[in-house]
Amino acid sequence: MAYTRTVTLTRPNTGVEIPKVSDSHPDHDVVVRNKYDAAGITKTYTWSGDELTLVVAAESTDKAAFQALVDDLNTLPDEAAANTAYKSACEAANVTCVISDSDGDTLASF
Repeated sequence: MAYTRTVTLTRPNTGVEIPKVSDSHPDHDVVVRNKYDAAGITKTYTWSGDELTLVVAAESTDKAAFQALVDDLNTLPDEAAANTAYKSACEAANVTCVISDSDGDTLASF
């Protein structure tokens, strides 16, 4: 059964840019994108009508396939630093982030 992990980013106004991993770790961002492609996991990006909320949905064939990608990403030397920098950038910009999945679980919220 298909599995989706969703990242919902909400900014306070349209003058605030939503941070990108490529802003602080551009080389790592390229590696991660390539690993998503190689794993066959597709991402869709959808803005809300008021352009305050961006929803990024990553879909895989099943939860095990997505978890295999996560496990692979966690072996990368810059993964933890990139995630920490991204979270800090979101918090500094007052951008909220909620990561949830198609099982109905909230995996992170900040």
